[in-house]
Amino acid sequence: MSLAISKGSAAPVDGDRWGKLVETFAYGELLAQRHLTGGVATMGHYRDHQSREIDFLVETSAGELWGIEVKGSTQVHGNDFR
Repeated sequence: MSLAISKGSAAPVDGDRWGKLVETFAYGELLAQRHLTGGVATMGHYRDHQSREIDFLVETSAGELWGIEVKGSTQVHGNDFR
């Protein structure tokens, strides 16, 4: 899934709040499009003891596991994925 949202000239939003807003939007879109997996998909997230995380884990009815990382930034770098 690809998503482009512009902050525009609205009131400034700090990076953490912006990221949470984009993640919430992505979650809603994933829920709305679950039918693409055959109608049955479970969703969750992952975080380990070192605070490494995957924003969304989607398991399809076929047993496929998708890891989805969401970034609310105009630029994404390799170190964003730890």
